Amino acid sequence: MGNSRFRQIGGRNYRSWKQWEAGDYVVGRYIQNYTDNYGKTCIELEVQECNFDTSLVGKNLGVNHNGSIQYKILDEDIPFGTIIKLEYNGKGELTKGKYAGKEFHDVSIWVADDSDLVSQHSGDSDL
Repeated sequence: MGNSRFRQIGGRNYRSWKQWEAGDYVVGRYIQNYTDNYGKTCIELEVQECNFDTSLVGKNLGVNHNGSIQYKILDEDIPFGTIIKLEYNGKGELTKGKYAGKEFHDVSIWVADDSDLVSQHSGDSDL
């Protein structure tokens, strides 16, 4: 039996927010959440495309928690299996609230809602 209908699990790769540069992006299938060493919920993507490390294509990438991940993916209950594009915009500074004056990592997030795009990036979804 060949491996064409299976994808390897585990072996998550990481990329610290400090390593991201403005304009870096990744497209991948949202496969799971996990908890980091600080108790924060992070997401894991099966990478379909990225512009910062092509060796990650087909591998899993852990994306650290931040405000954008929280309110655009976790709070919105984006379902596992959704194709997501994350683009790093650089650092910003919060202007109000409890954390006013603190830096944050600004990330734009898109979800695929076009069936052609989903099937283009679907891999082995017929398991």
